Amino acid sequence: MKSVPIWESCAQPLKNIMNNMYQFYLFNLRQMVEVQGNCDWNDFTPREKMMTENTVLIVGLLYNMCKVELVKKSTQENGINSVNTKAIDSSIDNANVMIKEKFHS
Repeated sequence: MKSVPIWESCAQPLKNIMNNMYQFYLFNLRQMVEVQGNCDWNDFTPREKMMTENTVLIVGLLYNMCKVELVKKSTQENGINSVNTKAIDSSIDNANVMIKEKFHS
């Protein structure tokens, strides 16, 4: 399966972006809850609510990305498996759309 490294190189920048965003929002959420002791949604400022919502969005997106089957198994017993390009492309597109719409608007 020589095309897998191609997908790895295409997905790496997105993986880095998503990880950086996740770490940023998770750090801020921890600060709000663990350091400031603010655990009541009704007491959150609008910024804190946005940070919490964004963290949930990123976790959901990462969860969906992890569910993508990278390899399609052959229907034949001794057949060759193939890269699931359609699902990979769809997952990358969904992540890019969310990043552009939610975090760069």
